[in-house]
Amino acid sequence: MKENFLQSLNSYADALEQKMDSLEKRVAELEQQLHNSVQENEQTRAKVGHLEEMLLAANQQLASLQLDTP
Repeated sequence: MKENFLQSLNSYADALEQKMDSLEKRVAELEQQLHNSVQENEQTRAKVGHLEEMLLAANQQLASLQLDTP
């Protein structure tokens, strides 16, 4: 009876260890996805900032042309 209990306990511990391994892998995957998302977000912000600068420069050129035109 004691051996059965120990075997059951060992089986339970093994199952828990497998679940923990699985959870750790999933957490690592989610962390990588989050890291990738943050990098993509930073790249997008940089592109938007560049587009805003280009738009501002174009607006300034347009305003300058309108002032120069009689």
